[in-house]
Amino acid sequence: MSNILIVGITGHLGTHFVEAGKKLGLKLSALVRPESLKDEAKAKLVEGLEIIPGNLSDYDSLVNATKGKDVVVSIVGAANFADQVQLIKAAKESGVKRFVPSEFGFAALPTTVFYDQKSAVRQAAIDAGLDWTAIQAGAFQEWFATGLLNLLSPPFPETVEFYGAGDKIVQFNGMTDIATIALLAAQDPRAANRNVVIDFDGSAYTQTDLIALWEQISGVTVKKTPITREDIEKRIADSANDPAQIWTYLGSIIVRNHSFEGTGGPDLREGDVSAKALFPDYKNVTIPQYFEGLVAAKK
Repeated sequence: MSNILIVGITGHLGTHFVEAGKKLGLKLSALVRPESLKDEAKAKLVEGLEIIPGNLSDYDSLVNATKGKDVVVSIVGAANFADQVQLIKAAKESGVKRFVPSEFGFAALPTTVFYDQKSAVRQAAIDAGLDWTAIQAGAFQEWFATGLLNLLSPPFPETVEFYGAGDKIVQFNGMTDIATIALLAAQDPRAANRNVVIDFDGSAYTQTDLIALWEQISGVTVKKTPITREDIEKRIADSANDPAQIWTYLGSIIVRNHSFEGTGGPDLREGDVSAKALFPDYKNVTIPQYFEGLVAAKK
């Protein structure tokens, strides 16, 4: 059993990694800034974990945190992507065997958001001589499926933006499933120096089929507002240089990628490995199950 350090545990994926670690019976450690422990919610989140104080800007604390660890899993947010290079350096110095960079999204292609930063981090791991495993998680169910592919839309939408012909396949995965597969793959020699695509059955849908499934399960009729590629390109252009519209800008690029360029599916590229092939007995939460859970929770 590997000794795993999680960096970024108080972020949006943190609770899911804690849950997955407990389910798998793993010994997890977490690098946590001392000031974060003053926050009651964050302190509660990391209860039961080995807490190692430190931060990404303090190299000595990173060396201390990574000592004796087999695997380092980074789930830091976009603002800290570049800081992972220093984390990799410290991990190498400490004798860490495997590094999992903070990717956890759609396929890392030149047209996707944060491609340059993510590529630089992965290359830093390669240059350091560290084994690495990257996770292609697709769309988070909790962020995308809830809003029927409208990013961070509240549940039970009555109206949604309908992108193009609605015919591009998108892979959706629950955040706890993503965390579980990441922890399993991080210890699996078959996943060393490879991109693991989370491609389980029952979770890949076009927007058209996703809306139809939701209407069937919820009994709600959804009004669709047509959005063209030209609309999305205009949003990107209008928000590109406005810091106040950063999420409009990034979200619009994501929409362009998955709904117009078709890069949101579970396609395997050269060198990739399928999570379904690695872990054929794993039972993921499918989209029908996720939708049924939302409906049941509302009753």
